[in-house]
Amino acid sequence: MGTIVPDINNRAAELRNDLKSLNEIQSDLSAERYQLKNTLERLTEHQLKIGSLVKRRQSEARKASRGARKVAQELRRFAEEAATLRELIDKLAQQAANMARDAVKPATPRDIVPAFRPNGQPIAKVKGSLPYPVIGRIVRKFGAQEAVGEARGIRIETRAGAQVVAPYDGKIVFAGPFREYGQLLIIEHGDGYHSLMTGFGELYGAVGQWVLTGEPVGAMKAVPATGLKSANQLYLEMRQRGRPINPEPWLNKQLASSR
Repeated sequence: MGTIVPDINNRAAELRNDLKSLNEIQSDLSAERYQLKNTLERLTEHQLKIGSLVKRRQSEARKASRGARKVAQELRRFAEEAATLRELIDKLAQQAANMARDAVKPATPRDIVPAFRPNGQPIAKVKGSLPYPVIGRIVRKFGAQEAVGEARGIRIETRAGAQVVAPYDGKIVFAGPFREYGQLLIIEHGDGYHSLMTGFGELYGAVGQWVLTGEPVGAMKAVPATGLKSANQLYLEMRQRGRPINPEPWLNKQLASSR
């Protein structure tokens, strides 16, 4: 008995230690299961939030897509109905007025966005310093006699594939085909001023896009068509409240030559 009892006591002590370790392991497992449960609950909550955000973004994207299609349809209708550039500009102005009138809430002085002038100056203040929209020389002047009357803009002869840039800061209000003009780009510069350009082989700008002075908005035809004398000519008009004005006094004469 003297040798058995100590051995039993040792085994009992070892068993107590094992039970203690087992209890600690069970406690750790319970704590881990609790943490895992909380993690899964948070993950589920985040997934639900993400799913809600995705649905909302998808809804917003569908609305934006419908809005873009509606604008594109209106622009196509304007191009079909307008017989002249003046009529097209008037329709674009009316569209802008209608959009402002149909706004969800009335504009407050804080909401009103001033004319887009990153350099702080209206276009009338920079007359004579605008860059030519394309590098070349003027081959047809404003007021020159044409088959259908006097020219309301100028023609600039340039190389094939030449880059075309915005002559001044503004918002693109029309970009696409229009009657005999071909691909037409109209930029609104504020204060009733617009610039109109045709002769593109490719248009970069999209309706509603803001552009800066000198920013690329398109390119001339890469390969001039055989027999077309005007294939490498960019046509530029400037208008004030729909009335054509001579673009030359607005352009920097050091950047292009005329003949």
